[in-house]
Formats: sequence, structure tokens, C-alpha cells
Amino acid sequence: MSTISLGRSHNIYRIGHFDPEVGRLVYREPERFLYTTVGKELGLGLPVGEVSTRPIEFNLTNPREKGFEFEFKPERLGIYLIDGYWRTNKLITMNTQPMVLVVTPPLNANGTPIVKPEWLK
Repeated sequence: MSTISLGRSHNIYRIGHFDPEVGRLVYREPERFLYTTVGKELGLGLPVGEVSTRPIEFNLTNPREKGFEFEFKPERLGIYLIDGYWRTNKLITMNTQPMVLVVTPPLNANGTPIVKPEWLK
């Protein structure tokens, strides 16, 4: 029997946030990291983890490498550490390389950050 993927998901850690008092992104202390496996909770638009009793079809959208490509449209400012993983029918877990996503606010003509309250949740 060959090895096939039966599940895929990701871990997301919000390791930094925008501090309005200092006007910039700041790292959180590790005990204050926000963890989730559902990107929608952080407004990242990542798909929810998938589990299947049949092999998951991999529709490769990245012509440079074998894998998936996601377009992020975050709704919250912050610094995110993201990694993905797959589970196989042989109970093997394979992890992706971790990625850091930094979401900064736009700046006005004076170079001051433009921050909407909903971006700080």
C-alpha cells in the first residue's frame, strides 16, 4: 500500500500585535502567544483543516514547486508564525517549513500608521 495523504491542517501562532501606544508592531511574550488551527479566527483566510477517509487530491497551484499556494488577506494587524502539516494513512505526520507573516498598517502622507479599531482585535 502506498502512502497517501488523509488530512492536512496548519498551526498559527500570533506572536506579535500592533501597540497603539508606541505606534508599531511589538512581539508578545511567549506565554501570551495566541494559538489556533483555524486561520479564519485570525482573519488570515487559510482553509480549515481537512480530514478524509479517501486520499485528498492535491491540486497544485504553484508552478515553481510541488505544493499549494495561498493568498493571504489578513483582517488583523500582527506577526504570525504559520506551519502546515499532513497526516498519512501510515500515521506519519509531515510538517512544512514555518513561515512568518508580518501584517503592518498603511501609512498616511506624514508617515503615521493608519489603524482601524477592527484591525486590533
